[in-house]
Amino acid sequence: MRGVRMLDARRLEVREYPDPAPEGEEVVVRLEAAAICGSDLHGLYQRPGEKGFIPGHEGAGVVVAVDEPRFVKEGDRVVTTAAYACGVCDLCRAGYTIYCRDKRGVYGFGLDGVHADYVRMCERSLLPLPESLSFEQGCLILDPVGTHYHAHKRMGTNASHVVAVFGLGPMGLGATCVGAHLGARVIAVDPIA
Repeated sequence: MRGVRMLDARRLEVREYPDPAPEGEEVVVRLEAAAICGSDLHGLYQRPGEKGFIPGHEGAGVVVAVDEPRFVKEGDRVVTTAAYACGVCDLCRAGYTIYCRDKRGVYGFGLDGVHADYVRMCERSLLPLPESLSFEQGCLILDPVGTHYHAHKRMGTNASHVVAVFGLGPMGLGATCVGAHLGARVIAVDPIA
């Protein structure tokens, strides 16, 4: 399979890697779309030296191989999450897997991520992707949209609110779209015309 390797600050290449195989709760996903997150760019621009992992954590694809699955099966359309969480601590059970106390790692930051043809991931790190959403929409739904949806819902954003968003990169655009979707008047500000 092909995958990205970060060689140094501002240098990367596409390399050939062995195809991953499923093992226990880890399944293989064929990636159909993968986004580049701002946090991926930190690794590319700020840390010198070759990274020993494939970057990327915002992906969508199809499960193509399983070993001992509990939740997914071959052919399932899925989106990827970043954390390889334990699934049993209090934070995991509450749905805050990114804060897992016994996390085994983070995909794209130490564990091979989704900027490749295939990725092996814990099935708990996958969420179902409805047929009504494209793979491209799926790889963007969690971070740039889901993060803001969660925040707006916690704040109770509705049509009676005015929301200001400062900075219109991918995350700011997500916050703008979600606020508008919930009926708020959104004022979006960016220093770059």
